[in-house]
Amino acid sequence: MKKAEAAAAQKAEAQRKAEAAEAARKAEAQRKAEAAEAARQAEAQKKAQAAMDAAAKRAEDAAKRAEEAAKQVEEAAKKIEVSFMQVQAIEDARLAREAAALLEAQEQEAARVAAEAAAVQEALTAPFAKYIVKEGDCLWNIAANPQVYNDPYLWTRLYTANRTGLEDPEDPNLIEPGMVIEIPR
Repeated sequence: MKKAEAAAAQKAEAQRKAEAAEAARKAEAQRKAEAAEAARQAEAQKKAQAAMDAAAKRAEDAAKRAEEAAKQVEEAAKKIEVSFMQVQAIEDARLAREAAALLEAQEQEAARVAAEAAAVQEALTAPFAKYIVKEGDCLWNIAANPQVYNDPYLWTRLYTANRTGLEDPEDPNLIEPGMVIEIPR
C-alpha cells in the first residue's frame, strides 16, 4: 500500500514538475513575443523619427538653395544696368514665387511625413493586427508564425477573437484561404 502511495506521490510530483516546466516555457515564449513586439515598435518609432528628420533636412536644404538663388539674382542685377526699382520688383516677384513654391513643397512633405507618422502610430497602438489566411493555414500554424505570436499554443486567442466570423463557429478548423483573421495583441 505504501509503495502505491509513494508511486502516486511520485507521479503527482512528476506531473507538477511537467506543468511547471510547461508554464515556464509559455512564460518565456510570451516574454520573447513581448520583447519582439517592443523591438518592432521601437524600430517603427525610429523610422518615423528618421523620416521627420529627413523632411526637416530637405526643407532646410531647399531654403539654403533658395537663399543661394536669391544671391545669384542679386549679383546678376548689379551687372545689368536697369533701374533699382525694376530690379527690386522683378526680384520680389521671383522670390515670392519661389517662397510660395517652397512653402507648398514643405507643406506637402510635412503632410506626407505626418501621414506616415500617424500610420506608424496607429499600427503601434492598434489592438488588432490582421492576417490573411493562405492555403494550408490553420490557427495553430498562424499562432506559431513569428510575426503573429511565435507560439502555436496561443491559437485559442485567434479562435476566440475570430469565432463569430467562422463559417461554423464551433469548428476552429474551418478557415478558408483569403479570410482575414484579426490578431489580438
